[in-house]
Order: sequence, then structure tokens, then C-alpha cells
Amino acid sequence: MRRIDLHDHLVSAHEVGGYDIPSDDPWGFFDHPGAVDMPVKAGQLVISDARLLHGTWANTTGTRRSVLLGWYYRSANDVPAGWDGDEPREILERGADHPKTWAREPGEFLR
Repeated sequence: MRRIDLHDHLVSAHEVGGYDIPSDDPWGFFDHPGAVDMPVKAGQLVISDARLLHGTWANTTGTRRSVLLGWYYRSANDVPAGWDGDEPREILERGADHPKTWAREPGEFLR
């Protein structure tokens, strides 16, 4: 992932305002030239990082289109049990008091 111009024009997602974007918002519904469609069929599973810019095309079928979201957040400040690789620098360098909060905004690793 990398930061693109669209990041600078969007409101913060979900509970901060992403659900209430007017349908004529020029950036919230911008067809970015770098966008990639990922067609899926009913019953298929998509797994991605929530910070990835994402959206859907308008539902023009008249049929309800539901989605089931499952959130996962690992709150521990150490590597998972059974980890057999080197400890990532990001884990080694953060303190025991590292805040256990959701990272809603793209941070330093999105370049």
C-alpha cells in the first residue's frame, strides 16, 4: 500500500463520518484511475486491512446486498505464541505501555 492523492481529500472513515457522505461528494465517490475492481459472488470471502481504501459501486438491482464484517485486533505487545521468526522491529521498539488502540488512520507505514 502507498499513500495517494485521494487520502488527502477523504473524511475519516466509518464512525467519524464516512457513513454520512452526501451522494454528490466529489471525493467520496471519485472513480480514481488507480482503483481496482474486485468482483465477488454471494458467499465469497474477502480479507483485507480495514485501512485499505475501499468502497462499493451503487446497488442498482433493487435486491438487498448485505455484508458481514468481522474485526480482529491483537492487543498484546509481544509476538504471538508459536512465532518462530525474528521479532519485528516495530514490536521490539515499542514500550510495554504502548497504547492498545485501533489504528483507524493510515500511519507512517503507508508511503
